[in-house]
Amino acid sequence: MDTPFRATCPPLDRAMKCYSEVGASSCARRAGVALKTLLAGVETSLWPEVAWRFSDLTRDGFPVELGFTSTDEDIRYVCEVAGPETDASLRLERALASLKSLGSPQCSLPLLESLTALQLNSSLGYGAWVSGRHRNNTDIFKLYVEVPEWPSADLSHFVNETLGRPFVPPAQSLSLRMIGIELVTGRRELYFRAASLERWEVGRLMGHLDLSHRTAELLDLVDVVVQQPHRERFAGGQVGFSLSRREGHPHGTFSLFMIARNVLGGDAKIRQRILEVAKVRGWPMDRYAAISHPLVDRYGPRTHHQMVSFVIGSTGPPTLHIGLRPPV
Repeated sequence: MDTPFRATCPPLDRAMKCYSEVGASSCARRAGVALKTLLAGVETSLWPEVAWRFSDLTRDGFPVELGFTSTDEDIRYVCEVAGPETDASLRLERALASLKSLGSPQCSLPLLESLTALQLNSSLGYGAWVSGRHRNNTDIFKLYVEVPEWPSADLSHFVNETLGRPFVPPAQSLSLRMIGIELVTGRRELYFRAASLERWEVGRLMGHLDLSHRTAELLDLVDVVVQQPHRERFAGGQVGFSLSRREGHPHGTFSLFMIARNVLGGDAKIRQRILEVAKVRGWPMDRYAAISHPLVDRYGPRTHHQMVSFVIGSTGPPTLHIGLRPPV
């Protein structure tokens, strides 16, 4: 497969080839075209010496993170929408312009006005990101919008409106970091970061989505993958979670995030553990195995793996998601 990134970005070039070689040639072509559009500002940056290493998405600043999940083998990624010289306050506008050029549905005007107002006159780091998911003949995009320091009256109103009820935060130090908008369905996702989180608090958080009855299933998957002893507080320090809900639907989706390196070790150990569990549970992870293969002997503290996530909705088993900076 001839990919769009051969000269400018060997890691992405290799990833697209791997996808093609394991049965996703059509999806890989469409993903390559979409990434080429989304990363146009990075490829043509006025600061080429830092353009591929400035991002907050990954530990070494690479502006793309690939995603893999236990439910399917769709091509997934999150990426920057402009080069490092573009001010964070302009990145939401750039993201929307790129999405429009890709034929994606757009945010409703009231929602866009709310998101713009939240960022107005605020100190921002990255402004906005975009994710893509490519399967069969379908391309789905999601907008991620950075939010300023929380709590604030406007932001609290947005949170309560999204959940359809008042949000009661856990006792630990908490910050709302980002809002995700699934552009096809309008589903909103609220991403929080906690200094630490106790296990009993997960059930209370899931209660905001009427999912508290599924707490034990989610925590069982965490214990299987992470192999941590049963304890009140999660190992690995900082924990994140998200609450996702579509307007008019009583149930939502809850996600628990951990830094993969903190709970599973170096890249080789992370990869080995995920593939061990995948084999036992019958997860479709062949594409993850192929793309992560260069990490099979990498044991150092600097990892290509990013967050490991544990996700559960109102139906179906809990699932795992792993983020990966594409290796060379």
